[in-house]
Amino acid sequence: MIWYLWDSTVREAQKILQQEGYYRGTVDGVIGSQTAAAIRRYQIAEKLRVTGQLNPQTARSLGLPLPSPTPH
Repeated sequence: MIWYLWDSTVREAQKILQQEGYYRGTVDGVIGSQTAAAIRRYQIAEKLRVTGQLNPQTARSLGLPLPSPTPH
């Protein structure tokens, strides 16, 4: 399955990661290199599988709504 993320979900993740000190970039709704690095740091700190992606496990841990799965 492929997980599609809305820009608003990514922005919310960036805001949370910024508030918790993991992200210092611009809140723009784009998962670029800084966002991916912040996600990795968060995943390591929370003992999650480290992918650098905003996957369902990480989204759930951040308290975000889960993205909708789309069959591929």
